[in-house]
Amino acid sequence: MIKRTNAFALGLILIGLSAFGAGHGAEAQRIYFRNGDTLSGQMHGFDSRQGVQWQHASFTKPAWFGRSNLSGVFLRSLGSTNDVGWGRSVIRFANGDELMGRLHSITTNGFELETEAAGKLLIPRNQVATVWPRGTNDSVLYEGPNSDAVWTHGDINTTAGVNVGKWTFNNGAFVSAIPASVARNLNLPNEVRFDFRVQWQGFYRLAIGLHTDSLEPISLGARHLEPDFAPFYSLWLDNSVTELRVIPKEGDIRNMARVPLNFPPAKTNALISVFGSAKRKSVSIMADGRLIHEWVDTNGWSAGGKGIRFVHQGQGAVRLSEFRVSTWDAKTFPPLTVITHPKVDLLLDHAGKVAAGHLDVMTNGVFRFQSNGQWQERKYDDVRQLNFANDAVLNKHSTNESRVYLQGRGRLSGTLSRMNQTNALISVPGVGDLSLNSDRVVRLRFVP
Repeated sequence: MIKRTNAFALGLILIGLSAFGAGHGAEAQRIYFRNGDTLSGQMHGFDSRQGVQWQHASFTKPAWFGRSNLSGVFLRSLGSTNDVGWGRSVIRFANGDELMGRLHSITTNGFELETEAAGKLLIPRNQVATVWPRGTNDSVLYEGPNSDAVWTHGDINTTAGVNVGKWTFNNGAFVSAIPASVARNLNLPNEVRFDFRVQWQGFYRLAIGLHTDSLEPISLGARHLEPDFAPFYSLWLDNSVTELRVIPKEGDIRNMARVPLNFPPAKTNALISVFGSAKRKSVSIMADGRLIHEWVDTNGWSAGGKGIRFVHQGQGAVRLSEFRVSTWDAKTFPPLTVITHPKVDLLLDHAGKVAAGHLDVMTNGVFRFQSNGQWQERKYDDVRQLNFANDAVLNKHSTNESRVYLQGRGRLSGTLSRMNQTNALISVPGVGDLSLNSDRVVRLRFVP
């Protein structure tokens, strides 16, 4: 069971005395029903027996809605923590839950993690599947999306009668099933790596403007009517192929090679890595750690902007998440992640090299790792990912009734007993009872 290094008592929590604040200028709170209905207002509390207490403008007093009738509650949008110093890590459990915090040590007893949502925790080793350390030499320039407040939702021109809309921001992701555009100036350097996860339902088609200076979508058939824009690379993605195009303001569009992705037919998500390099005069794409293709621009580096733009082409439902922009040495194509092995621990370093063996401990910023019968000491700053042997990890499948989504990157599944404006009390199988800071909770989901 998990141990709190600062003692706490579960005690009685009073429900309904005050409402949860969404923050100044924030999106309105919403409650979601299983029949598809939604209701705006403010949550006053949660109790496992009575459900959610909710205040709507038309109610004379807060009303209770039974949990069995609800699918979830949206509370607020919050950006990631500003803590970027040494030790910031993401820990992923075998059921997909995650916590972000400062990783102080790994011992035989477990992981000592300090979080904003739950304070200092000691998490049993057999509950952790993956760790992503973040060192002081981290090359990451941006992670998100954390909200859509600084993104530009562009105007889409389509055939008459075709539904258009905008990407919806929900819990760290942009989601759309109709034509939509969203863009942002991320000050992309000329040697850059951009990672993101794409999930889809049905056949989908997506156009990604790379190194663009236009935050509005460009009508390719009427470029001469568009406001001036610098040339950019347009990366097209669908279920089976990818293609790169060079889009200038004037002159011909240059279509570069169309390349198969070789995804299994049943695949519905992928971690995409895009590498851009003025030195190499190329754009490259990697999917799930596998290099698909490098397009070399025979005319030299053609792009003139520093932004990125996602345009949904009107087919399929698409979810975009886990954005990560980082500097790149333009030499090698290291994978961002490594697949878990059933029997041994795997250590992936920033050079893309993988060591198989056993992690003993991590103390004072050094991982002690045994591989091929030899002990290695690897500095925290040198390690990109640690995967623990799958057979040694417990609680692989969640059958829990509630999911609590936390600020930035974080989720916990378990039995939510009570929640008020101060604390949320949740029991996580294999981990124990946790008291979460309600200000860090952004969304609740109730699993049937």
